[in-house]
Amino acid sequence: MLDAGAYQESSLTEWAASVPLHVLANTLALSRDALDALPKDKVDIVAPR
Repeated sequence: MLDAGAYQESSLTEWAASVPLHVLANTLALSRDALDALPKDKVDIVAPR
């Protein structure tokens, strides 16, 4: 990543939604069915208390 001097949130879900499916499938070595099973909305991951 480039240092722009300012924080910018980065979401894997948003990135995956912006990449063409064939590029995503080749990059992650996943089938179309596996890609279709991924969440379509933002997923928050929090540590248990």
